[in-house]
Amino acid sequence: MNAFIAFLLILFTSTTFAYDTQSEIGMLRKEIQQLSKKVRYLERRVIALEGIDDTGNSNMQWGCYLNDIRAGGLFSHAATEAEARGKVLSQCTSKKGACFDNQITCSKSD
Repeated sequence: MNAFIAFLLILFTSTTFAYDTQSEIGMLRKEIQQLSKKVRYLERRVIALEGIDDTGNSNMQWGCYLNDIRAGGLFSHAATEAEARGKVLSQCTSKKGACFDNQITCSKSD
């Protein structure tokens, strides 16, 4: 009788374990799919921020210029106006110029 009870316990726990394993595998597969989608989204965002579109061409649409007495003429381009302005100010600061945002002229290419 004890052997029968032990057999039933082993049978019950093994089927429960198999069910739990299958359900965990299913949950892991769903999580992997979600993570893969997020990685693809982040890759697209990084490419967009780097200024390259899906065809490999540059999508740098904004150009900003600053002419400073100390730093000279500085130019930068980026996908957004704010980024192009920031790059010009950074260049000006690194050249120890008198850098002010209101001195920057920006334009957007078509």
